[in-house]
Amino acid sequence: MFVLAGIVTALGRTLIVVGLLITGFGVYSVLKLDNFYSRSVVTSKVEAMGFFTVTVGAMLLSGASIATLKLLVLLVFELLTVSAGAHAVARSAWISGYRTRTVTPPEESDADSVLHVGITPETDPLNDDYPDSPAGRRNSHG
Repeated sequence: MFVLAGIVTALGRTLIVVGLLITGFGVYSVLKLDNFYSRSVVTSKVEAMGFFTVTVGAMLLSGASIATLKLLVLLVFELLTVSAGAHAVARSAWISGYRTRTVTPPEESDADSVLHVGITPETDPLNDDYPDSPAGRRNSHG
């Protein structure tokens, strides 16, 4: 009986450490990735995986109690809402017109034109250097 309790305790602590490591790697990944959509995917997945493992570890440590039931309810609501929230944020960014910048111009890309956004300096809405860009037309006084 005591051996099983020791195994459950060790497994619970291990899951908590693994969850914290997953979260730490996720923070590092968010800092290394360069565009909004990649960061939002990593953030939602890492949060779900890290939170899941930490919560399951806490459930194993708390044993059969009301705290385990509360953690289970918290886990279910978290897993139901994290992907919906990330989707809503990414969709609102897309609808508002936020696009990521590409490294290669569209004519040099091997990818499909559907996957390639193709923002060039001339079509960049934030670039004031070109008079034909949206920002240049907005700032021209002629």
